[in-house]
Amino acid sequence: MTQFEYRDSDQQLETIISAIGSPDEATQSFEYDDTGNQTAIVDGNGNRTTFTYDVLNRLTRITEADPDGAGPLQSPITNFTYDVAGNLLTITDAENSTVRNAYDSRDRLISTIDDHDQTTVFAYDSEGNLVATTDPLGFVTQTTYDTRSRLIETIDPEGGATTFTYDADDNLLSLTDPVGNITRFAYDARNRLTEEVQVFADSDEAVAMGGLTGLRIHAAELGRGSEGNVDSTPITVGDGVEFGPGSESTLRTLGETIDFSTDQITFIFPDVIQNDGTGMYLFSDADQSIPAIRSVSVNLDQSDVEIIDVDQIIEFADDWISIDLLNLNLSNPFFYAGKSLVIDIEFEERNAPTRYHYDTQDNLTRKIDRNGRETRFVYDDLDRLLTESWIDPVDGSVVNQIGYEYDQSSNLLSISDAFSSLSYSYDDLNRVQTVDNTGTPGALPVLLTYAYDDNGNVVSVTDTIDGAAGTTTGYDYDALDRTVSVNQSGSDVSDKLVDLVYNQIGQFDSITRYSDLQRNATVANTEYQYDELNRLTDLDHTNAADAVLAFYDFEYDASSRISQIADIDGVTDYAYDDRSQLTGADRAEEDDRGDESYSYDANGNRVTSHRHDNGYVTGPQNRLLSDGTFSYAYDAEGNMTRRTNIGSGEARGFIWDHRNRLIRVTDFSSGGIITQDVEYRYDALDRRIEKRIDSDPAIPGNETELRFVYDREDIILDVNGLNDQVAVRYFHGPQVDQVLAQERSEQTQWLLTDHLGTTREVIANVGSILNHLVYDSFGNVVSESDAGSMARHLFTGREYDIETELNFYRSRYYLSGIGQFVSEDRIGFRGKDPNLYGYVFNSPHTLTDPFGLRAGDDAGVPRRSFRNDVKEALSFCKQLLVGRRPTIGPVDPIGDLVAENPKQAVTSVPAVTKRGMVLEELDDVFKGRRRRSPTQDRLDELGITK
Repeated sequence: MTQFEYRDSDQQLETIISAIGSPDEATQSFEYDDTGNQTAIVDGNGNRTTFTYDVLNRLTRITEADPDGAGPLQSPITNFTYDVAGNLLTITDAENSTVRNAYDSRDRLISTIDDHDQTTVFAYDSEGNLVATTDPLGFVTQTTYDTRSRLIETIDPEGGATTFTYDADDNLLSLTDPVGNITRFAYDARNRLTEEVQVFADSDEAVAMGGLTGLRIHAAELGRGSEGNVDSTPITVGDGVEFGPGSESTLRTLGETIDFSTDQITFIFPDVIQNDGTGMYLFSDADQSIPAIRSVSVNLDQSDVEIIDVDQIIEFADDWISIDLLNLNLSNPFFYAGKSLVIDIEFEERNAPTRYHYDTQDNLTRKIDRNGRETRFVYDDLDRLLTESWIDPVDGSVVNQIGYEYDQSSNLLSISDAFSSLSYSYDDLNRVQTVDNTGTPGALPVLLTYAYDDNGNVVSVTDTIDGAAGTTTGYDYDALDRTVSVNQSGSDVSDKLVDLVYNQIGQFDSITRYSDLQRNATVANTEYQYDELNRLTDLDHTNAADAVLAFYDFEYDASSRISQIADIDGVTDYAYDDRSQLTGADRAEEDDRGDESYSYDANGNRVTSHRHDNGYVTGPQNRLLSDGTFSYAYDAEGNMTRRTNIGSGEARGFIWDHRNRLIRVTDFSSGGIITQDVEYRYDALDRRIEKRIDSDPAIPGNETELRFVYDREDIILDVNGLNDQVAVRYFHGPQVDQVLAQERSEQTQWLLTDHLGTTREVIANVGSILNHLVYDSFGNVVSESDAGSMARHLFTGREYDIETELNFYRSRYYLSGIGQFVSEDRIGFRGKDPNLYGYVFNSPHTLTDPFGLRAGDDAGVPRRSFRNDVKEALSFCKQLLVGRRPTIGPVDPIGDLVAENPKQAVTSVPAVTKRGMVLEELDDVFKGRRRRSPTQDRLDELGITK
């Protein structure tokens, strides 16, 4: 039971007592002044945060709890000042860094200036819409609005334009990116999205016809005196598949390019044709939104082509054309002795839409994707999802069904499908108490048990493996709910402990690693230093003897982009274009990494690089078709389906499921023989739980299986699937993808990383280096000193699959060789990048994307409370206003993507406030209106009312 107490005078919330009468009972209290401003919050652990206001009730100071209890001077303090109109003039953080704002006569923000006099300038139209932003380097981003103040165009500093159109109800109808790719949206009468269609940009390339979802062909007599089928020579496809007269067969081509020519697919008329034959020609409507192949009349006597009822010729060649195909259907081909023939070619929609269907409660009930795959959803009377069923597009059968069960408080009790099973139990505060994977096919049974403090922070996670007590990982926190130490111990693991120290604004100050729990056996130390703008300037790793293991020294340009990194491998100078995309890395001649160079088109696709020179060909929808070494093909959903070595003919095929998760990667020789086969499996939460590798299918006994056990979003165990033995145990820190150590074969290996979380050193307990790894800017491993001490978590701390050369970024896979993801962003343009394959806006030294959804900064320290939400959002906004991103902070605290931090308390109702609420709170802070308590806002957001 949870009890709420309110003040008699104004009914302001004063106390929340949770889980009354249980061991989990906790109390939060709130204080106010006489005008109703909230002046203090005291959390369940007794930590106090205070708010100070001026006589106009504007927030002037936030004093947070003393992190270590040593005294008030250690409490982080943020100060605010205002002008006479109530506009926020300055923000001074706990490190005494100040941002100054200036406003025009209409109280619109026109500039921000930081301590280094770096200025960002804003301009507006007469309606108050932001029309131009000029960053400290003078680069301008322009925006245009219609008469209803709706955004209709943005122009980036290099002139690339993105345009938007709307209907009368302000629904977005279309989005056109800088290279002309269009996404169109359709809605029903209740303004619910029902269809999303991606349209190819215009192109003079024949390959622009790629991505077709189907082709149907039939040949028919024109009635010029021919009788019957006098020649039964079959249509022959180059790989040996035959389609004879009357065939109803279907050839599935996996999207590779097929050359319609005399040596591959040929209509054979030996008694008539006297030349090389006649091929096929492709047509569409003017804007190419719907392919509309009409008909082609071929006069075999004259060997010329008459085009009938066609709007536009897309590509014309004498006797061939190359196109990408998916599901090539040849039905009822007949051959006639007559001298004329009609070949009627019909295409299914090339730009296939994604269609959505809803019930009367606005629940999504059906989704049909661009590959024609259907997913059905069923809900209970409380609109809770009960089943998600994947329908086979061929026979309509259910190929997988995900089932959900809930308790009376709508906590998820279980979720299961054909590949996984997870069950949950909860404490009196609806926090997850146990997670059990029993029932997952072939998996080692593991039970995880969670314990919490009164503030909802996870203080311990204990695993029980196949009924036997395993390992406990413990967490300690300061008064700001920041993780200050992590430890690991148990019967099957070596003791280890890590201390984390922070500066006043929550950035790491130091990290110390120990190989015992008493802090007697130091393994390594990490020290951080920052400049006046809170940018990381020095990152140093040393061992217990203070010997340098690795170091990173950073310099920045006026836009806070990293201009130089000096590390143990040498000095690198970086260059950028006007959109802050990396264009060059300059190193000394003796540096093994070599120099790097890149250029891009308006959508961020590579045009040239030091890796492939000018061999890049990018097709519609930003799909890379060739890099000069490999050619690439895709399905209608934008998933890469094939990579072919142009020189050797060797190929790699990719297969995807209904959720566009990669489930199989198969390598082929130039002769079509399978040389390697890799399978991936996922649980119902989209976490990858298994990979199976057959390194040489021609020889029995080359199979390996590796299964993964998770604690929230982090893998804690690698399990050998052939014998159910734990192969590797991981020790994680509070950041996303912060693998502190891995333990294998009774040896503890510690991972030391750079500012991106990329593993650069693997060291032993004694502080000696076991493996030193070197990378280029986009994550390709250039060299390593000992592959035998290899870690799976490499570039930006994500898993690297050496067998497929792919980096697993949870939602999708990244191919460092091309600097792109191999499938589209599953959240579409909400990822803020018009290029759905792009990796971190081509800014790999500044941004990371740990979930494969949206580029952000280093994940930073997890947020544990509303107080920290506000603090970090303020810091984020302050740094945005000076034209840069935070060096260490939340992934993206102010965005429309709600992705809960994997390190927070595992609750069915998020313990932290939704980000939209943080924005509202910040708006009040900036305008000096903080009348309403953030706690009451939080209760309203969660649907808890008095």
